[in-house]
Amino acid sequence: MREYDGQDLVYYTHLASYRCALAEVRIGINTDTAAVLLPMEPCYRDETPPNAVRETPYIAFPLGSVSRVAVAITYADGETDAALFGRAGLIRP
Repeated sequence: MREYDGQDLVYYTHLASYRCALAEVRIGINTDTAAVLLPMEPCYRDETPPNAVRETPYIAFPLGSVSRVAVAITYADGETDAALFGRAGLIRP
């Protein structure tokens, strides 16, 4: 997350760049549950690179409003992973 221009920007660039190997990503803002499906652009399989990120890889919120982010990933092979990040672990300069 980055505080910028009066907003909290929650970036998911790293997830977007790996989307060709992901079945789905769910997030939750200020909750311990990642219930909201994160829309991802398609994998450009016929292009180089297939994982190019062309869309804006963040979600904007009012400044100071994001206290934690929950993330749940389902990989293409069906394996899952989840993590919870507090604000202190999210902020980047």
